[in-house]
Amino acid sequence: MSLLRSMLRRVARLGGALPHLRLAARESATRSLGWNRSVQQDAPVDAAGNPVPWMTYPCIRFLGDRLRRDLRVFEFGCGGSTSWFAARTAHVTTLEHDQTWAERIRPGLPGNTSLQCVPVPYSRPYGELAFGDVTERGAYIEMIAAAGGPWDVVVIDGILRNACIVAATSCLSSRGVVVLDNSDYPELAPGVEHLRALSFRQIPFQGMAPVQSLLSETSVFYRPDNCLSI
Repeated sequence: MSLLRSMLRRVARLGGALPHLRLAARESATRSLGWNRSVQQDAPVDAAGNPVPWMTYPCIRFLGDRLRRDLRVFEFGCGGSTSWFAARTAHVTTLEHDQTWAERIRPGLPGNTSLQCVPVPYSRPYGELAFGDVTERGAYIEMIAAAGGPWDVVVIDGILRNACIVAATSCLSSRGVVVLDNSDYPELAPGVEHLRALSFRQIPFQGMAPVQSLLSETSVFYRPDNCLSI
């Protein structure tokens, strides 16, 4: 068997297929994390096909080890993360701006979730919509204050993220934390600085994320005596 394996590796090396074989190997990190399957399905899933947040793998693991069943989560932007957080916490309220996407996600959500949809038209380029200005206001931004907080965890992975950060900080519980995806993007610098000005500390989790091959960053912002015991 070892001779056959050696011969196959030699053929693969000559044919330029060796990197692909390494990615597909049973013991490869990309396979055990579910990255290979997420690429095949073009969706954020783990190795078993279960939905996971579209965040960096180091952050997913960190949160998975620390979330508790008594925590209440508010999420800007619904998706695979909604069911993932719901399986680990008491309740998730998720907010979506895209009605079509919301109705696609809604049927698969567990009973301890609440999905709100506040349509926001694409009147500007998506990049501007996604990151927004800290002074942005409107029904979408203000929904977090009307949805029955305070919240232990606020996940920001949707549109108008800078403004969502500002709104989130006034709706957190005393032990609340903020999870911000793509925290390394220059457009999010105003929101990050707002958090730092309020004495939040940052743990940046850099690495790969489901589906995509580029490095990314997801950060957890926290203060002392937080719900994640950091």
